[in-house]
Amino acid sequence: MRNRIRGRDHTQVGGFGNTSPPTSATPGSLVAVETVHPGVEGGTEAGAAAAFPGAGGPACGTPGAADGGVFAAVVAAGVAGLVDAGGFGPPAAPSPHPVMDPSPSDTRMVTRVEKGSPEMSRGEPGRRVVMFVPFRAGGGCERGADGTVRPRAYDTGMNFDAPRPSDPSDTNVRLRDVLVDGRKVDIRCEDGRITAIELGGSADATGAILEGGGGTVLPGFVDAHLHLVLAATTLEQVDLSRCTGRTDFERRLTARATTLPSHGPDAWLLGHGWLETDWGGELPDRSWLEACGDRPVVCFKHDHHAVLVNDVVLAMLGDAEPPPGGTIVKNADGRPNGLLLESAAWELVNPIVPKPSVETRRRTTIAASRHLATLGITQVGSMTYAEDVIDVLDAIRDELAVGVAVTMLDRTLPIDEPLGRLEALERDDRVRLVGCKAFLDGTLGSRTAAMLADYADRPGERGMLVELAERGELLDWIEFVVERGWRPSMHAIGDAAARLALDACDHAERIAREAGLEPPEIRVEHCQTVDPADIPRFSPPNRHASMQPTHMLDDGITVEASLGPDRFDAFFPFRAIRDASGTLSFGSDWPIENPDPIEGIRVAVTGRDRNGRVVPGDRTVDVATAIEAYTTNPRRALGLPSVAVRVGDPADLVILDRDPHTVDWTSERPAVRATVHGGHVTHHARI
Repeated sequence: MRNRIRGRDHTQVGGFGNTSPPTSATPGSLVAVETVHPGVEGGTEAGAAAAFPGAGGPACGTPGAADGGVFAAVVAAGVAGLVDAGGFGPPAAPSPHPVMDPSPSDTRMVTRVEKGSPEMSRGEPGRRVVMFVPFRAGGGCERGADGTVRPRAYDTGMNFDAPRPSDPSDTNVRLRDVLVDGRKVDIRCEDGRITAIELGGSADATGAILEGGGGTVLPGFVDAHLHLVLAATTLEQVDLSRCTGRTDFERRLTARATTLPSHGPDAWLLGHGWLETDWGGELPDRSWLEACGDRPVVCFKHDHHAVLVNDVVLAMLGDAEPPPGGTIVKNADGRPNGLLLESAAWELVNPIVPKPSVETRRRTTIAASRHLATLGITQVGSMTYAEDVIDVLDAIRDELAVGVAVTMLDRTLPIDEPLGRLEALERDDRVRLVGCKAFLDGTLGSRTAAMLADYADRPGERGMLVELAERGELLDWIEFVVERGWRPSMHAIGDAAARLALDACDHAERIAREAGLEPPEIRVEHCQTVDPADIPRFSPPNRHASMQPTHMLDDGITVEASLGPDRFDAFFPFRAIRDASGTLSFGSDWPIENPDPIEGIRVAVTGRDRNGRVVPGDRTVDVATAIEAYTTNPRRALGLPSVAVRVGDPADLVILDRDPHTVDWTSERPAVRATVHGGHVTHHARI
């Protein structure tokens, strides 16, 4: 496979370089390599040597003098052997949670930069630059003992520098040498639709040709539930996922703190992704943030339903009382310990955290959409506040690599004003409003999901209803949404919340009938626990169990503690819902979980948690069901035209390197070779 590298200015990519160097990574997964641009003009070999002493040595196989300068040095570091050279840290062991195809030769996510292009020479002396390269076994990329500037590698698990979408006028492409239903064919796409499916080898050589290399074509993947702008925003924050303990947690934060000003909006230190089960279960408190000094510090938990803040932020909150459906956790002495849960986090902390600039949010959202394209995703259902739809998504709709169906997150009644603003926007296949969302409860990890019975490890506790559900306004909200002509979506993780959501579905359908309307497509989001008595209530075809299989990676580890054996079959009941003729529509909830649909299919098919253990209970589905839940069903949930890879269908397609129906998902997984969205090639990993 051809190695293709593209350099980007660090300020354009996001805060990867501020995450901590990994002690391990999966060979073949991408890492972001950060170093200091030496400011050498012309991209000379001397420039490469200045940045990376020894990069031109025979062990590294650095390209010739004019082949890329400092950026070629990074190519050498990541691809040609410098990462494997001595003096860069201990050998790396495979990560226990790989998010990329673990093949050591996999470069499918790395993009190409042409020799002599602006990306090759961009930079100023002392400016941070980041490059994406495949991680090599044996790499650690630590700074050399002599203090010389050398690359440091970070296992990002994703590439946010994927190719730009094709020019809008370039929608005519031919997919050559691909398999559809096992048949070798060529596919002609014109003006965003499939116009011909011909016997393999019959496509002429004119026009744009996408070589499929015998790969299998499926409808493009659809992520029914993610948070696109929020996911992009986290790129600027400290990544606290997979922390090994308090020391690691503090080290990552203090490393970033040294790079920030001491005062002003940019002094805020923000982190995300922590999960106490990663280090044994001890909940962090404000003392974990003391080393960051007197700047405001806010660290969002993995599920974004809890937040940890320091004394500076607590002082800003003053004597604020927790809103209904929220908790300010306190120590035995009655003082806040720094943790705020549910609406206390959303309504007290979130409003005072400075937002990145509009320009930053637009830039990172475009980058995030390109990353999704590398995963075979062509359409997403994004849960987004009206302000971000107007300021960010609407302004960059021509630059997004995926279509975005927006579900409005503004939910405090009345919602006429924000909804009216979104209704006034242009609606097309790039960005359009499809519905509104409500939160009914919390999460299993925080023990705030509303349950019908006590948590097994917390007798007397059953979680909580929040917001509209807690205030008794849910039926008013869903009635308004349906009568306005939009699709309701309800967050329901606990079985009590799922029952309440299904009651609201009954009410919505009754309102639609009385108004002479078709039953609305309704999504019950997450459905992580559903009482067996409620499973048949998912059978109406307009009701979607909008589930995220990758949530089970972590929640499956603790299911014995949280729910106990009597509720195993109620936990992520994929199969039970399918067997009841229910509709499964899958997504990721990104940035809460990895947005890779291939990983989601693997979890749904194997039932394994992040440690590789089969989670107790009977829930797995066959490959065809899982693929349908990532393609056909979410398109219907989001109001998109169907794609069955037939003539006349929209040209939203993904090419995999092998037939997913024949894969042993316990030990292997397909790789995405190419993604086509609306006839545009948004990702292509050269064979």
